[in-house]
Amino acid sequence: MGEPELRKRLAEERVDERFEERLRIKPYDELVWSDVTGRPNSSTLAPSEVVWFHATRVPPETPFSKTGLLPLKDCLPALRAEIRRIADELNISPDGGYVSPSYCSKLSALEEQGPCAFLLRDAALGRSDSHRNFLKAPEIVEDLALQINGKRFKEILTAYQRITKRCIVSFRFSEPRPDVARRALAYCHAFLHGREDPLRWNTCFCGRGKAVPPSDLLRIEWLDG
Repeated sequence: MGEPELRKRLAEERVDERFEERLRIKPYDELVWSDVTGRPNSSTLAPSEVVWFHATRVPPETPFSKTGLLPLKDCLPALRAEIRRIADELNISPDGGYVSPSYCSKLSALEEQGPCAFLLRDAALGRSDSHRNFLKAPEIVEDLALQINGKRFKEILTAYQRITKRCIVSFRFSEPRPDVARRALAYCHAFLHGREDPLRWNTCFCGRGKAVPPSDLLRIEWLDG
């Protein structure tokens, strides 16, 4: 099925009382998939490649085209030093800080952390409260700022934001994911028909500690603000 036909079927899908009744016995994404494609499930149609969107906020000179997307274990030492440098410039002394649960979970499985990405670009842009907005600051940056000074960490974050830019890096990955086609279709259907929170159909990628090489990067998009 080509894109024009897919768009046509999505737009013409009837969302009426009968549709709502069927939702009582079948999940939304599965119902949309079977109605639009005529297939009972998506498990046999895993795409050979998926495009993912990595959202971050980093210095504008970050050489993604040379390094690719690195896992946390390869970024943490430099990030820790940078946040410490910012705190020193602001004359913010360590106060014992606060070690967040998210930071503890990252350290406990550091070898398998990142790089991470969103299936839906709108989710990467932070257009839903159901997803963290990584364009404001990477979660690990907030973790490190909190660890230095639990009372003044927001000052550190603000200073970090002044010297960094929002960025979305799109890349391709060939690991089979039978859920992504169904989720993407459900998002398009929900968006076209004005359903509540279409972005809830987003799903995420994790490299499990392995870098995404530069050859797999498709676009490095620097955003204003």
